[in-house]
Amino acid sequence: MEKSHSVQRAEELRILIATVKIKHKLTNAQLAKKIGVPLGTFTHWKSHIERFPVGKIWLLEVMAEK
Repeated sequence: MEKSHSVQRAEELRILIATVKIKHKLTNAQLAKKIGVPLGTFTHWKSHIERFPVGKIWLLEVMAEK
């Protein structure tokens, strides 16, 4: 059975976050600081991935490329 679009996007975003953390050797707190949000907000977004703002996803994409 094929995954829904939203489930697939959520998985891709989780992979993107993990990629950035590994590539730059960052903790959740360090990554949150780099994208300019409090750790609590970042943690909330990670657990409710559909609420992750597009602008912050773009920052993660840029960080993944470097």
